[in-house]
Amino acid sequence: MTAYEYGNFLADFILNFNKERYNKLVRYFDIEPEKKIKTYSTG
Repeated sequence: MTAYEYGNFLADFILNFNKERYNKLVRYFDIEPEKKIKTYSTG
């Protein structure tokens, strides 16, 4: 699952999910939206 897919997943479950804010945070933390989440550091 990518960060982009995770955002869509969250939007399905959280009524007040703000996709625009989520995307801003992804850009702010320099997360590659198409990169698989499991490839990021685990600690």
